[in-house]
Amino acid sequence: MASLPKLRTVDQGATAGKNEKHCTIKFANSTETTVVVNKDTIGQQLYDAAVAFIKLEPQDANLFGIALVDKYSDELFLALDRKFWKLVPSNKALFTVTFKTMFYLEDNLLVRNLSTRHMLYLQVQQDVLEGRLLVGDETALSLAAYSLQAQMGNYDRSKHGTQYFHSPEYLHNSVINRLSVQTLQQRVPQLHEALSGVSADEAELCYLLEAQHQKDYGVHFYHFESRHFDRQSLVGLSTRGIATYTESNGLRSVTESWSWADQVELRFHERKFVIQTADAIIALYFPGFKKARFVLEFATASHKYHRMVRTIMKELDDNNSYPALPAAFKYSYAVRSGVVEWTHSVNSKSQIVASPLSTLSRKVQYGNEHVHPTSTLLTPLGEKAAFKSASPVPGTYGSESKAAHLKQLDASAALAPGSKTHRQRALEALVGREHVIRQLLADLEKSIDEKRPQEEFETLRNTDTEIGQTYEAAQLSSNAPRNRYRNIHPYDSNRVLLSTAPDGHDYINASHIRIQAGARKLSYIATQGPTAGTLEDFWRMVWEQKSNVIVAGALAVENNKNKCNVYWHEQLRDTTVFGNFQVTLVYEQEFPDYIVRELVISDLANQQSRIVQQLHFLTWPDHDVPQNIPAALEFVHLVRERADESDGPVVVHCSAGIGRTGSIILIDAATVMFEQGLPIDALKLLQNMRTQRSGVVQTSGQYVFCYTALAQELREILASIGEASDNGSN
Repeated sequence: MASLPKLRTVDQGATAGKNEKHCTIKFANSTETTVVVNKDTIGQQLYDAAVAFIKLEPQDANLFGIALVDKYSDELFLALDRKFWKLVPSNKALFTVTFKTMFYLEDNLLVRNLSTRHMLYLQVQQDVLEGRLLVGDETALSLAAYSLQAQMGNYDRSKHGTQYFHSPEYLHNSVINRLSVQTLQQRVPQLHEALSGVSADEAELCYLLEAQHQKDYGVHFYHFESRHFDRQSLVGLSTRGIATYTESNGLRSVTESWSWADQVELRFHERKFVIQTADAIIALYFPGFKKARFVLEFATASHKYHRMVRTIMKELDDNNSYPALPAAFKYSYAVRSGVVEWTHSVNSKSQIVASPLSTLSRKVQYGNEHVHPTSTLLTPLGEKAAFKSASPVPGTYGSESKAAHLKQLDASAALAPGSKTHRQRALEALVGREHVIRQLLADLEKSIDEKRPQEEFETLRNTDTEIGQTYEAAQLSSNAPRNRYRNIHPYDSNRVLLSTAPDGHDYINASHIRIQAGARKLSYIATQGPTAGTLEDFWRMVWEQKSNVIVAGALAVENNKNKCNVYWHEQLRDTTVFGNFQVTLVYEQEFPDYIVRELVISDLANQQSRIVQQLHFLTWPDHDVPQNIPAALEFVHLVRERADESDGPVVVHCSAGIGRTGSIILIDAATVMFEQGLPIDALKLLQNMRTQRSGVVQTSGQYVFCYTALAQELREILASIGEASDNGSN
């Protein structure tokens, strides 16, 4: 295979050329290099540039990878054999990646190269200080002492005193907040002084040996969707296995864990990631397809690494060639265990007199299994990983998963909540009916090509008198202030009626919209964005209608105009009271084009509470359409998934409650029909919707967008059921 071209480094002050970007690679030792990349650059070229810059030994360099950090602070390592141009911000000429530890060694005694060990030390230290590796207070103090010894050398009481270190550079904030200043100034110098005579290299090794005993050592965490409003959900991957976690208020707890020695099957489809064992099936939902695929591939690579480690460690044990623990670590361990006597005199330094130590195991034990990875192991052994997917060599996990398929799950198995969604069941039912979907797509594409949507929109009945509807309640002088716009009103026949307002009024600018979508009855409330005077009315409607899902299509301010008053507190875990209703934001997860929030609404009069989910689309301009059709469809799929779990109608609003609101409802209803293999008459569907709220789908452009989005939806359905069919025949 021909060698890949080397990337050019960027000269100082140079700007990126056409179809180029500058990529800054940052290292744990605070150095960096910037190179030029383009749309054809692959991960291997960035990796080679980083290794050459940092001058790592080839056999050790494979421990590391190039990571992009996403908006959840998750580290996504670039596949070496893939282009990554589409993963970086399109609007920036300069972006940053980091050269980070990808496979952590479970026993750092095996790292003989000092430069490699130093890089590993810096990475683990960063993990501790940034809270990825959580440790107890005593362990944190010991690690701080090792770092001080490595950086400052021997402790000198007369020179250093007790205030010679800046705590945040050596301790995580949670430890600093828990321990008093007096404790820190007493314990850290004491532990530092105990390391007198230990070299910087030995101190760094001791740091690594201490860290590798911690339960979260070497774990990469990835956020997935949580069903718990008060905590985050994560999956953790390491060379030891895979686990799921919950995290709240800085505390992380394991909920399920599996060793690579267990028989575990992993697979994904779209954004669903499935862990299947002999007695359980767990489904996790990630923000998107790419992240689910990454987690599967990284898990596969971690498992492969584990298998290679096992083989080499057995050889080391058989040959009695396993390295011994350094004396410095034994002494430090003894100090913390209380088996060291401290002697002091006025004219001499404190000195350590160690009591006899029992021999410390040279193996780090995890559960019932002893594992000893090494940086010399990173070459293929020809073993086949126990996955129904490709098993690439660590550092090159770029193969497409052969397990990315729809599989009929055993209904009696223990499934995680929501693991089998309405859409999943619907797509499974369409396998074998591809010809139906292809015909629907052909009809829709023909309509778009012939510009039929524009013609249809012109034929819509625009006046309310033509359909015999009135809106007298909206025009009452007492209700006029409750309308955001003077010309957007609900019909009298199907407006939402409030029943418990303190002053007895029953009006809110909101309309029931009911659609028969094949065999399914869909129920929505289309409403305006709340105004300052209707915030309590809005929450009263949500409460009375027993709605658990709110779909928001507008921002609070657009083009310097108020479009929707914020009806929740924007600070997590803070509360706002709207008359008789108290609303608390308890969960928020951001995606590129939308935000998922969980709110707790409490009726103060009855002392009752309920969880409401808000799905907030961010990139749909007023009187316009989204640029990212796949993101809009993903959002609608999420709406349907949540709607299927709602006790009441789905509340949909934008600003006026007609344009974006109507478009979302039309696409959702049509998608439900497609999933049943049914054709749609978009014009008839919209006419029906307009008999229930005037002006929904406000512009011709929005109507054309609905057609375009639905064509893309059919293509995605075809791809999904075709993939399932292909896998089913293998």
